[in-house]
Amino acid sequence: MNNEAPFRRLAAISAIISAPLAMASNVVPAIAVDFNLEFLADPAGLLSAGLDHTALGLFRWGEILGMFGYILFLLPATLYLWKWLRPRNPGLVTLYTVLALSGAVLGVIEYSVRASIWPPMMTAYPQAAEAQREVLEVVFRAVTDFTFEGMYALNAILTGIWWLGMGLVLRAERRILGFATAILGLAILGAGFGWLLRVDPLARLELFYFFTPFWALWLGIDIWRQGLTPGLKNT
Repeated sequence: MNNEAPFRRLAAISAIISAPLAMASNVVPAIAVDFNLEFLADPAGLLSAGLDHTALGLFRWGEILGMFGYILFLLPATLYLWKWLRPRNPGLVTLYTVLALSGAVLGVIEYSVRASIWPPMMTAYPQAAEAQREVLEVVFRAVTDFTFEGMYALNAILTGIWWLGMGLVLRAERRILGFATAILGLAILGAGFGWLLRVDPLARLELFYFFTPFWALWLGIDIWRQGLTPGLKNT
């Protein structure tokens, strides 16, 4: 009996499931603001938007879905890639995986902070006195900058290095998937530095995150196929 099979199946299924969750995490917040993307481009405006409880609930769910879709459900696949590719370059593959796991910790904290702090502050703002509103605006902006220009940027840098490095290693096993992984990593790495250094053209590379669900689906299917076709040839 293959003792690796249960973990392989877990890695494949969780990666496949992560795809719709990640996609939903992009759609749900847009629904909350009636697809007014200006709010999502500048979250500070959300504080004075006067959103109702339904919209605030959607925002919270968007953060939760993002945490599971972009991070938690990809952890089994991350560890599977480490086990699969480690024989090719044990040191580098292990280093890349440690960076990915460190980025995952930052990402979970980032999503959790927004999910727990944003909705209460947006609820309190319309009823607050003028002086209290000024305080709320300062705190809201500080939290937003901390999560995006701090934790989000570092998460993108760490995971971007992982995607780039693992993609280059993966080319020997899956040529096309490896190149796609490396390109995705390079873009996310650039986005991370763009947010950290406040360089807008680089920060816009974060749009490549929208390709993550398709990459996760591709990877999940490939991992699943490995169990059906042992010794699957490079593609």
